[in-house]
Amino acid sequence: MINRRLFATSTLTTAVGLALAMQAPAVQAQGTANPPQIVKDNMERMAKNKLEKCFGINAAAKNDCAEGAHSCAGQATQARDTKSFVLPGPNVSAANPIPARAGIGLRFQHHQAVLDTVPDVAWMEVHTENYMGGGTPLRYLDAIRRNTPISLHGVGLSLGSAEGIDPAHLERIQKVAERVEPGLMSEHIAWNVVDGTYLADLLPLPMTEEALEVVCRHVDQTQSYLKRRILVENPSTYIAFGNSIIPEWEFMAAVAARTGCGILCDVNNICVSAHNHGWDALAYIAALPPEAVGEIHLAGHSVKTLADGTLLRIDDHGSRVSDEVWSLYRQAIARFGAVPTLIEWDNEVPPLEVLLDEAFHADHLIGKSRKDSAHADAA
Repeated sequence: MINRRLFATSTLTTAVGLALAMQAPAVQAQGTANPPQIVKDNMERMAKNKLEKCFGINAAAKNDCAEGAHSCAGQATQARDTKSFVLPGPNVSAANPIPARAGIGLRFQHHQAVLDTVPDVAWMEVHTENYMGGGTPLRYLDAIRRNTPISLHGVGLSLGSAEGIDPAHLERIQKVAERVEPGLMSEHIAWNVVDGTYLADLLPLPMTEEALEVVCRHVDQTQSYLKRRILVENPSTYIAFGNSIIPEWEFMAAVAARTGCGILCDVNNICVSAHNHGWDALAYIAALPPEAVGEIHLAGHSVKTLADGTLLRIDDHGSRVSDEVWSLYRQAIARFGAVPTLIEWDNEVPPLEVLLDEAFHADHLIGKSRKDSAHADAA
């Protein structure tokens, strides 16, 4: 059983401190914390009949798709090749898959430039919540996605909230997905909601069995509701909980293994957290299961000197990718193979050409990795 009060209190202490430090506004959330009854019913039926969830790939003699169930996404009992995953359902565009090349994060500042120039970039990713209100942003996205595959990256689902996912927010995500037909969908291993209040940041979780149970339950719920597989992203963190007993890389691998979701490996976040906590970044990458990694993020970060002289890495997405992160990226694609790779830039957003230049460099490294792998296979 989850001790919701203790779990929420241990993370809320951190949330309050971070929110005050950043002067982050809080807004009131709407909706209840209970999952839809159809999700509960399907989960119970799956457990009772010991069926596999096939993710649109009928790989077992008995699975929920074969029996005509409501959902074909959720926990799988067999390993999946994430790079050949077939997107099921009418709300997903199999015609617009995300290629194993470099893309860029599409920001409002570049909407018009992208329409005017139709840049040579393999795909783009947007923050789901930015398009929930309809209007001009969504009209821009409708036009842009005619020429460019789109991925949806959520920031507000709060997979780590002990009180449960907000069903109203999950419904809003589904509506955007139905409209945009994304090739990939992803969220964060973090939380930002407590007692119905949203906090304007992605807050860290204690790496415990209790937190792991919460996250896995919410990933299962999300995949069942959306009827598709999602990716979950590793966080960037600045503090560690004293009661954490699971290394973060093991936590990520366990979520993927228990729920059948994929991993969005943010290499910049690994670099930032490794420096802040004294981890070995290469060991982190080596510990992630290659078959689960379906996307990589790259971004810039800053370095701040604290009063005691300690250096703190800040994941601010406000500069070019550092040489150190590029080096880690080369190690990552050597292990995971060619996977869709995104250039993120959210602060001090530069002209579109700068993002395209970063994506071009990532594409070059992907191509080189493919050649190296082919030579190794031939030998």
